[in-house]
Amino acid sequence: METSIEAIVKSAELLLAGMPHPVYIVGGDGRLLWGNEPYLREAAERRGSDENAPPWLPEGVRAPIRTGGGETAGCIVSVLAAAPAEPGGAHAAAAAEAGSAAAADPDEREAWHRMIAEHTSDTIVLVDDKAVVRYVSPSFRQLTGYELDQYEGVDAFDIIHPDDRGRVRGSYQAVLETRLPVEQEYRVAHANGSTLYIEAKVRPVLDEEGRVTYVVAVARDVTERKKTEQLLEQILENVNAAVVSTDKDFSRYTYCSDSIEKLFGMNKADVMKQPILLHAAIHPDDNELLMGEVKQRLDRGQPGNVPVRLIHAEGETRWCRILFHPWINHLGVVERLDGLFVDMTEMRRAELALERSEQRYKSLFENNLDGVFSMELDGFRLVNANPAFEEMTGIAADRLTDRCFLGLVLDEDHPAVHTSLAKVMLTGLPQDIECRLAVRDAGERFAQITFVPIFHDGSLGGIHGIAKDITRRKAEERELVASERRSRFLQQSLSRFAADLSRVMKVSDLERRLTEEVRAVLGAECAVVEDVPGENGEDAAADAALHIRIGERRHPVLLRIVPRSPLTAIEREWLDTAVHYAMILYDNLYL
Repeated sequence: METSIEAIVKSAELLLAGMPHPVYIVGGDGRLLWGNEPYLREAAERRGSDENAPPWLPEGVRAPIRTGGGETAGCIVSVLAAAPAEPGGAHAAAAAEAGSAAAADPDEREAWHRMIAEHTSDTIVLVDDKAVVRYVSPSFRQLTGYELDQYEGVDAFDIIHPDDRGRVRGSYQAVLETRLPVEQEYRVAHANGSTLYIEAKVRPVLDEEGRVTYVVAVARDVTERKKTEQLLEQILENVNAAVVSTDKDFSRYTYCSDSIEKLFGMNKADVMKQPILLHAAIHPDDNELLMGEVKQRLDRGQPGNVPVRLIHAEGETRWCRILFHPWINHLGVVERLDGLFVDMTEMRRAELALERSEQRYKSLFENNLDGVFSMELDGFRLVNANPAFEEMTGIAADRLTDRCFLGLVLDEDHPAVHTSLAKVMLTGLPQDIECRLAVRDAGERFAQITFVPIFHDGSLGGIHGIAKDITRRKAEERELVASERRSRFLQQSLSRFAADLSRVMKVSDLERRLTEEVRAVLGAECAVVEDVPGENGEDAAADAALHIRIGERRHPVLLRIVPRSPLTAIEREWLDTAVHYAMILYDNLYL
C-alpha cells in the first residue's frame, strides 16, 4: 500500500515536534508543509508585521521523504544554525534541493533521521504497546547517567520515582486508549542517586489501521526550572501570595502556583480545570469591577491593580490585591495576562483596627467635656483643639491653630507653665499645673492642665494638653476660706460679747452693747431695741426689718435689725446665740 505525503508528514511530526531547533518539511514543489514550534516562532519574528512576506525557508541539513513507491515527495530540513534566506528564489531552491534528494536511497534517509535523533539535546524514547523501551536516543546517557543498554528492552517506568510511577503509567494507558497526545511532568531517579524533574511530550504512533503501535516521548530535564518554581512557591508561601498566568479572557490558566490553595481556599487542580471557580471566590461587586473596568484596561495593554474581597469561609472576609500585567506579542496584541495575588488580610485588618482606633480617638477628642489640644515643641504652637477648649478660651479653632499656647496664659503664670512644659520635654513624663487663662471679657478663669508627651517612633514629637475648667471650684474654695475666717471672727465676737455682758449691770447698758455688737459684726444699717405694743408684738410683722424678741416689760421688747444683705447661715447662728445670751441677762436685770 502506497504511503501518502500527508501520512509521512504526520509521522514526522511525532518525531520532530520536540526538537529544540527549527525543523520544517517542504513538498516536492518546494511548498511549506509543516514546521515545529521553534521554526514557527523564528519565522514569525523574521516576518514581522508583513503578512504578505514569502515563507522563511532557510538552508539546513536535508533528508528526503519518499513514498511507498520510492518517489521523492519532499524533504525534511533541520536548521541547526538558522540564517535568513533570500526572498527571491527560496521556493525554487527548496524544490531543487528536494529534487536532488530524490536520488538519495532509504539508507541515507535513515542516516539523516538517526543524526537528528542522536544530536538533539532532548531525549527521545520509543515505547511499544507493552510499555517496553524499544529505542532511546544517546542524550539519555547524559540525562540520567545510565547506559542505553540498561534502559532499552526494560519497562519504561522502572526509573520513574515511585510516587509518580502510577500517575505516569495511567497517562500512558490514556494515550493508548484515546490516541491523543499528553504532556506531563514527573521525577526520575538519576544513576548517582539524585532526583531529576522531567517534562515529557508523549504522542502515539498509529499504523495504517489506526492502532497504536508505539508511543514516542520527547523528554527534557527541567530540574533547574523546577527548583526555581519551588523557590518561588516558598517565597509566595512566606508572603501569602500566588501567581497565575491566563489567557486574555480569564478562561484558561496556563500556570497557577500551589499557594493559590491557601489564598483562595480551593484545590489548585479544580482551579486549573474550571477557571470560573476563582472568580466565584471573589466578592460579586469586586468581581464586576475586575471583569469590567480593569478588564478594559488590560485589553488596552495597560496593567491592572485592584484590591478585592474574598469569600474565603462562612462569616469571614479576606482581602487580596490583584496585580495583572498584559503580555503583548510583536503584533501589539495581548496574548496572555500574568497575575500576582497578594494576601492583604492582616494588613487590611490592621488598617480597619487603626481606623476604628482613630474614630474612637476622634470621638473622645471632639466630645470630651474637658478641653483637649495638642502643640508642637517648636514655639509651643497649637496644632488642634476640641470644642470644649474653644469654649474655655473663647477663641474659635481656626484662630487657635498655629498660635502660641503661652499667649493664652496670664503673664503672671507664664514662668510656672513654661517650667512645666520644659519638664515634659526633659523627662518625657506627664506634668500637672494650675494656671489662669487670659480670656477676654470673661473675667478670671482658672484651668487645671495635664501636659502629656507625644512620641513618634520613640522620640518626642509634640505635647498633648488636657485642660479642666476649675474656675467654679476655685470660687468655692475662696468662699470656704472666707467662711472659715468669718466663722472664727464670729466665734471670737461671741466670746468677747459674753465677757462684756458679765460686766453689764443695767438694762440700758445691755441694750446698747447688743446693738453695738450687731452693727459691728453684721454691718447692719439699723439695730435698735424697741417696745412693741400688742400681744407678743404681732404688729411688728408688717415691718420689713428683722425683729427678734429679747425680753418682756409692759410690752414685748424686740431687737429690730435692718441688715445690708441677707444673713448667711453662720451669721444667723451667731445672731441667735448673741440674742440668747442677751435674753438670759435681760430677764435677770429686769427682775
